[in-house]
Amino acid sequence: MAPLKLLLKGIKCSFVVALLFTYSPSSLAQDDIDAVRVYGTIEPEKGKSDKVQVNLYEENKLAEQLVTRKSGDYEFTMLANRFYTIEVIKEGYITKRLSFDTHVPEDFGETSTMEFPIKIFKETKNMAKADFDFPTVLVVYDEKSRHFDYVKSYSRDILKEQSKHLGYEYKASNYK
Repeated sequence: MAPLKLLLKGIKCSFVVALLFTYSPSSLAQDDIDAVRVYGTIEPEKGKSDKVQVNLYEENKLAEQLVTRKSGDYEFTMLANRFYTIEVIKEGYITKRLSFDTHVPEDFGETSTMEFPIKIFKETKNMAKADFDFPTVLVVYDEKSRHFDYVKSYSRDILKEQSKHLGYEYKASNYK
């Protein structure tokens, strides 16, 4: 009996050592918590925030879908090192898209949280819908500041062009 107990003890020790080499703390952190949590409220120009369809695409494939309630709240968690698009659809409103590049450095090891209210605007009869087919926001990881932020120059250019069709004055000071 004693040799069998020694053999089992040896197997257990070998298993634990193998696990330690296979799953280092840095690899556990990289696999388990690198993510971006995005949440906010859908804010229609005029109208209610309920019954807004919000789609999350991962690498251009529909990954998640929700329909807002009266509050207009939405929330998604996106894994690191992927490309995502949030698409907001409401009848009578211009479909809005936001793109997220969640690629991060190997040592990132955290869940980043972003509050992102999304304004949507009513369609008008004379507007060219093709002018609104591009994402209005591109979010990327900024290594200098070590957090996610939108690319201000991209948003400024897109919103400036779209504002011409929406009949409101574009304010560059919001996108510096």
